[in-house]
Formats: sequence, structure tokens, C-alpha cells
Amino acid sequence: MKQKIESFFKIREEQYKKQNNIYYHGYVNQREWFERCDVSIYASLSEGLSRVVVEAAASGIAVIASEASTDKRLFDEGKNGFLINASSSEIASKLVFLIGKFALIKEIG
Repeated sequence: MKQKIESFFKIREEQYKKQNNIYYHGYVNQREWFERCDVSIYASLSEGLSRVVVEAAASGIAVIASEASTDKRLFDEGKNGFLINASSSEIASKLVFLIGKFALIKEIG
């Protein structure tokens, strides 16, 4: 099973390298990574309660998260993040809404 997974990612990595738009970073210091982000997007279909969503919000990052990835009670829509159905159209809609609204992004975070 491990070989199948490694093979899958190796093939994908080669495909993505050709597109030159996705990077595998390996281990990263979470605090340093979050400091570089303005918005964290987590669009899981079945995560339950993802720590990364809570950690991103606690780090002061505006969060766009699927309803399946977190506890809905943690977010007040538009005040400390956004909950979405995990679809590309909803992600795009929230991103388009946030583009150029740096004060709002900072306030939400």
C-alpha cells in the first residue's frame, strides 16, 4: 500500500513540476508558514474537526473552510472566517469577494 501511495505522489509531482505551479515543501515550520498566509482554505469533504482549521484561525489568518472540516460553532460567518460547501465555485466566490479587501482580511484574521 505504501508503495502505491508513494508512486501516486511521484507521478503527480512530475506532472505538477511540468505545470510549474504546485510545490512540495516537505516539512515546514507551521508558525512561519502561517505568517506568510493571508487566507487559509480548507475544503475537505469529510475531515470532521481539522486541527489545521483551528490552528489557522488561532494564528490570525482569515479562514475559508468547508462545513465538513470544522465545528460550525467556531465560526461567525464573515467575522472570523467563512464556511462553505466544499466546491470550487464556492471557494472561488469567497476568494473573489476577498480580493483587494486587505482591511477585511486582517479584521477577519
